[in-house]
Amino acid sequence: MERRESKKYTQRLDSTKVYVDGLQERYSKINCVRVDLGYAKEFSGTVTIEDVNKDFQKMLNNCQVQSKNVPKCSRKMYHFVTPIC
Repeated sequence: MERRESKKYTQRLDSTKVYVDGLQERYSKINCVRVDLGYAKEFSGTVTIEDVNKDFQKMLNNCQVQSKNVPKCSRKMYHFVTPIC
C-alpha cells in the first residue's frame, strides 16, 4: 500500500470509528454488526463492482422484508458503512 493510500485508509477508518461511536452514544441500545461478504472461488475472478453492489442491495432488501422465507434481520436499520475498494 502506498503512503498516500495508507493515509486515506487511516482517515476513513478513524472517521468510521467516530461515526459508530456517535451512533452508540445517541442510541444507547444500538447493536453494531460487521458483515464480510465473499464469493465462491469459481466466481471470484469474474465478479464486477456492479455485481457486488447489486448483491449488497439485495441483502439489504432481504433485511427489510418480513416473510416466512426471509426473516426480518432488524427492526430499524439506522445506517450502514460500505468500504468497497
